[in-house]
Amino acid sequence: YAVAYLTIMTTGGLSPHKAFERLSMAKTVFKRISYYASRFIIVVKALGKDPITAFDDLAKRSPSDMFKDLLLGYAATIRVGGDLYDYLRRKVQGLFMDLVSKMRVAGDRMATILEAYLAIIIFVMLAMDAIYLINTSIPEISISAFSGATLFLFSYIFLPFVSGMVMYIADVVQYKEPYTEIRPYIVFFGITLPLIIILTIEMFLPFYMPKETFIYKVFEPFVITISAFGETLGIDQAYYSSIALGLALTIPTIPSAIYEIFVSRENRGLSKGITAFLRDLVEIRKTGLSPEKSIIVLASRDYGIFSKHLKDMAMRLSLGFSLSKIYSILSSKIRAWRARVFLFILTDAIEVGGGSPETIESMAWFAEMSEHVEREKASSMKTLMVIPYIGALTIIVSMVFLSVFMKSLAISVGAYRNALMLVMPATILNVYIMGLITGKISSGTVSAGFKHAIILTGLTLLLLILSPMLEIFSAPFMAQQV
Repeated sequence: YAVAYLTIMTTGGLSPHKAFERLSMAKTVFKRISYYASRFIIVVKALGKDPITAFDDLAKRSPSDMFKDLLLGYAATIRVGGDLYDYLRRKVQGLFMDLVSKMRVAGDRMATILEAYLAIIIFVMLAMDAIYLINTSIPEISISAFSGATLFLFSYIFLPFVSGMVMYIADVVQYKEPYTEIRPYIVFFGITLPLIIILTIEMFLPFYMPKETFIYKVFEPFVITISAFGETLGIDQAYYSSIALGLALTIPTIPSAIYEIFVSRENRGLSKGITAFLRDLVEIRKTGLSPEKSIIVLASRDYGIFSKHLKDMAMRLSLGFSLSKIYSILSSKIRAWRARVFLFILTDAIEVGGGSPETIESMAWFAEMSEHVEREKASSMKTLMVIPYIGALTIIVSMVFLSVFMKSLAISVGAYRNALMLVMPATILNVYIMGLITGKISSGTVSAGFKHAIILTGLTLLLLILSPMLEIFSAPFMAQQV
């Protein structure tokens, strides 16, 4: 994006070192690049070095190979008197192509990581749960070394840790913008997480407490309500705590999921609206209207979510506000990083570069290429979203069928139910986390997984509610086994 900015500034006739110096004022959109631009100004103006030598010095100190290559090529082109615009244009094209190829490679790597993750989750989890259920249901063939503590450490600590590592690896591998949209996380940590903790204590823990304890007596109405619901539908008592945990996870996540959908649609709408606006601005500008007048004329058109910001911009231009002042106002209202980048470049392209049709044409092309990269990212990661769904559904269906089957073989019904009260809540928890992983893989953010966590946990609850029907359907098979 910084290279695109330099390209557009060069198109507007700004000298190479002046264009680079202006990046020092872009701390809100190009945080790291602006730091190097500030150092460039110090080296040139305070230490008295010529700009080309300053570019070489910055390149040697840069830890990024990509940025180092850019600065060295930038300085070399200036030194030999080459066509700087052509160099930057080709550099932008090369960076975009390289970014697209890296996204495809990242997709392949994520597919491999997901396959390994699902192998651990599905096969190992099902095997451990099956062994534990057999241990407790049929004591004669039990393995003494395999206890409830072992299963607890594995299902409630080890598997969530593995899921967290997968999310971290996905964050390292995937392409992501330098700005993180934190609003959904504010809702999650401010509303959802406290509610999950509260509802877990109120609805889930009492099932594991003796009736004479304080916690059970205080939250007994929740136990009675869930138990009455289960008895009405004929659900096994061993599933009551799992249903309670599923509700404690799902219900509080709904506000975060709704807000995340709203925020993501807003950000996508802003980027698409600005891209369409820039293309129209090029055509209007070719008629001879000034850039400011062109913006005012285009304010009457519909650009989706961006329209209200464009009308605000047009109104302030009519009142005599400068574009830089308008940008500072709009940047405080717009959270989408790419949208802020486009507005920053547009502001400088008009105020510094004069806003010629060629300059705005370059900017429109850049915005369209940026949209293309986002589509490539979405298409490369969207197919991977199916894999966690398949894994989660496999776990859900297998565990419910396994529990129904083991119920018919259990010698001690009480021990079987105690085992199921340890196994099934762990399944609910890990399926919820798999929903978060689905969002991280498909959209690049954990917050996008809120809705997937609700869907997968909801499917698990639905299967638990329908478990009496599964017992009826499996009864003939059980009779044949007997």
